[in-house]
Amino acid sequence: MRLVVVCLLVAGGFWYYSQKQGPGNDPGTMDALMQECMAKKRYAASRMGTSDVTASRECAEELNVYHEEGHWYAY
Repeated sequence: MRLVVVCLLVAGGFWYYSQKQGPGNDPGTMDALMQECMAKKRYAASRMGTSDVTASRECAEELNVYHEEGHWYAY
């Protein structure tokens, strides 16, 4: 019974820690988030007949990221 309680506490702690960390500064994760955001912005611009020139800048502001050495990083 104690082993079950300990396992639940460890699992809960790991879940809490991973939720607090968020996507972090993993370039792969941030790149994927930026690609998804820019695809949505480009689609919206194409549907409205406007330019999508500012898609990366708008997404960077929304996600609070910056571009360095070919990857996106969180501030």
